[in-house]
Parts: sequence; C-alpha cells; structure tokens
Amino acid sequence: MIAWETDDESDFENEILLESYDMFGETMRDLPEFCFLAPKAMMVLRELPDGQLHTFSWDLGTCVPSEILGSDGWVTHHHPSLRSLSLTTDPYCEETESEIDLSSLRKLQNLTWRGPRAKDIPALSDAIRGNLPQLQKVGLDLVDWPEIQLELTWDSEEDIDEESWFTHTVLGLTSGLPTVAFAAIRDLSLSQVPLGAAMAHAINFNTLSSLRLRKCPLWDGFLKSAMELKVPIKLKTLELQYNDDVTQSDRGDVVVGNFLGVFEGLEDLFLCNPKAESAVVLWHRVVYQQATLKRFVHHQRLIGSSGISKQDMDFPPDPSMLWPQDYGKDRDTPRVEEDYPQNPLASLKLEFIGLSCYQELLESFGLPFMKKVSWKVLHIRRSHTDIVHGVTTSDIYDSTEPASPGRLLRLGTRRFAQWIFGPQGIQSLQLVVFGDYAHGVQYPENFILCRNTEEGSEAHFRLVNQGDPEEDVLNQYRDALEACPTEPLFSM
Repeated sequence: MIAWETDDESDFENEILLESYDMFGETMRDLPEFCFLAPKAMMVLRELPDGQLHTFSWDLGTCVPSEILGSDGWVTHHHPSLRSLSLTTDPYCEETESEIDLSSLRKLQNLTWRGPRAKDIPALSDAIRGNLPQLQKVGLDLVDWPEIQLELTWDSEEDIDEESWFTHTVLGLTSGLPTVAFAAIRDLSLSQVPLGAAMAHAINFNTLSSLRLRKCPLWDGFLKSAMELKVPIKLKTLELQYNDDVTQSDRGDVVVGNFLGVFEGLEDLFLCNPKAESAVVLWHRVVYQQATLKRFVHHQRLIGSSGISKQDMDFPPDPSMLWPQDYGKDRDTPRVEEDYPQNPLASLKLEFIGLSCYQELLESFGLPFMKKVSWKVLHIRRSHTDIVHGVTTSDIYDSTEPASPGRLLRLGTRRFAQWIFGPQGIQSLQLVVFGDYAHGVQYPENFILCRNTEEGSEAHFRLVNQGDPEEDVLNQYRDALEACPTEPLFSM
C-alpha cells in the first residue's frame, strides 16, 4: 500500500491500493512488476497540489522508483515540507532504477525506514541529520546488519567500528563533547542498529517515552551509559530483544534489571532473551515497575548452538525455578492459589501478559491471578517457524506435521481454556491469543479464544471469528502482540 495525507480541510487520508500483497512472501519483490509501480503511483500523486502533502508511506516492501523519491522525485521535489515519511523497502533490491535522495526534506517530524540497503545509508543519514532538531518519532530496521556491514566494509576497505558507526556515520556526531542530537524525540525504535555508549548522550531522555531495541549490537552498553548520565528517564514503553552479543553471559539480564530500577512510570515492558533459566531473575526486577505496569511480554528463544537443538526455538520459563515447591509433583494433585507465592508477577496489576509458555505450565502460572480483576488478555506466543515445522521441546507438540488451530486445541489448549474461562479460572480474562503476530501478519495457524456466554453450553470457551466484537479488545493490545518478533521481516 502507498498512502499519503494532505492539508485539505477534511484532512483526508488517500490511499493507492495496487493490490493486497503479502510483503513477507517469496514473490513480493516480483509483484507487482517494478516497472508498473511508478506510473500507477504517479497518476495520483500528480493530482495533488504542490506543497500540500504532509504524510507519505511506501509500505510495499519493494524498491522505491526514482521517480518517487529520487533526487528529482515527485515527492521530494514537489513536497519538501513533508512532515511524516514511512518506508518499507526491499533490503536486497538490485533494481538500478531505484535511487533515493531525501536531502530536500527538512520538515520531517516522523521518520520510519524498514529495510534500507547499504547504498541507502547516505540517504538515511541525510534524512536524519537534516531533521534532528524536530524529529519526534524515529523507526529504523536495518533487517540484516551483518550484510550491510559487509558491503560497507567492502566499499571502504576499512573495518567498521560498531561502537561509533551510528553516531558518527549516520548522525554525523563527532567524538568530542557529548551532544543531544535527538532533542525532541518521543518514540525511538531501532532494530539491528549497532549502538554503544555514545548513543545514550545523543538522546533527550526527558522527552523520550517509548524505546524499542530489537537485536541491536552493543545495546547493553547503551543502557549502562544511559544510567550513568543520571538524567530523568520517563519511559512509558520499553522493548528489548537480545542479540547474540549477550547470549553467552548474564550481563544483559543484569543491565535490564538495573535499568528497571532507576526510573518509574513504565506501562509496557516487552522482553525477548535467549536464556530459559533467567526468567525468575528478570521477573523479580519487573516488580520495580509494579505501580504502573499494564502490559508485559517475555519471549524466551534459545539460540541453535545451545545444545538442545540445532536450530532456534521457543522455550518456556523453568518450572523448577519459578515454582520449586511444585516441581516434580504429580500433575493430578490439586493446586490452590497459595501454593505459588514465588511467582513475582502475581503482585502486578497487569492487563496483558504474553509468554512463550506451554499449556502444561499455564494453569500453575495463572493460579495467583484468580482474584485479580485487571488481567484481560493472555498471549501464548509461538514463533511461526516452530508451529509450522513442529520445533519444540514440549511433548504435546512432538510432531513433524504442520500445526493447525483444531489440532492444537485437541492436543492441549482445550483443557486449559476450559479451566481458565470456567468458574474456577480467571474471571477477568477476556481473550486467550495463540500464535505469532509479528510484523502485523495474520498467520493461518493463529487463533483466539474467548469466554462462551451461551446458556446451557458445557464449553466455557469458543473461538473468536473474524468480525466478532472481541477483535476490538485485541486491537487495543496490538503493540504487545507484535512485540519482539522472532521471524525476519524479509528473507533472502
């Protein structure tokens, strides 16, 4: 989809619907044919008066034709006062007729770019440097930093210093006195962007309310430096997805725990780390934010070199650490709420909880919440790759056959759903969501359960169908559902 917004009285948002393509599919780069994209877009763009465009989005996941955003592109030439630009482009695009030049745009307040190529880094740098004083929202997903690093190193024949690459090359900051570059920043989302201590000095934490760091090299050094600044931190949303830099040590968990203890007011906390045994440590640190925290996601995904599997896979919290008094007991033994005082999350007033946890453990997990009135949505997170290929450490998913909602219900979810929506379950809970919602994709294996209010029915739950009013509840927590994606935005 290509979309834009104009300055007319109705503030009407216009859209060009070329077709509804799956931007993550293998054929996305071929459909529609690249040569037809520019003419179709230009037919409508030419109808807009010069200088009236203030929002432009290219979210097709393809190359952008030079006629649109090139040095003489229609948008950059006729609408230099653009205030919001969102791009989702193909990082592996080799189309020669796709050159991007954003140097004329000097009024941007919001900039999002997912999938820039190595050759697009100068254009990205121009867009950021030229708008630093007023940028309020910045989202950057490099998709494949190792590939970009390789190309940049090949071109310059010099090694890249990850610690300073973003601040020096992209932001244009010198190694002298610290400079607050993002003076007005409110929302910062970075994926596979190498950070470091210097980056912390470039951010105005007094204005920053949302910080998302997904698989960013040296992110732990960035957070440590932020704490050392001794400046007020006013975050409402924090998302941290570990990368391989911290897989072999506990330093990432230590940094996260310390960071959560230096400020208050957090409402959304989304974590993804590769250590199954660290859950209890992190959860105790989460309690620091108990006064305000409403949405919590913890996705644990072990790296293939862990020795358990040759490929990455989701992994649940270790029950022997979360509930040691219960570990090894007969699962048919009745449990009561008081059996689980060790679950630190029980002290929180959460509305949304997302866990990469198996149904066998969820009843035990949910017991401390029986008297809570705040919990509305439970997301049982499963990476799409694991579902399709049957990759799991849980016996109930030990199958090489692709999963389906019906099969999953038969194998474990039915008993759990019957309990949690039943008279002995969580009365405040409205939805149980299963599956992978990363990048806004609706995979066919995903499904949603809600409370069954039909009189006389023995089933305490039912499937939510498209168009049901329960979807409105789901949309309130879209950010939490899509947090910490384990599937790649693009694949080769």
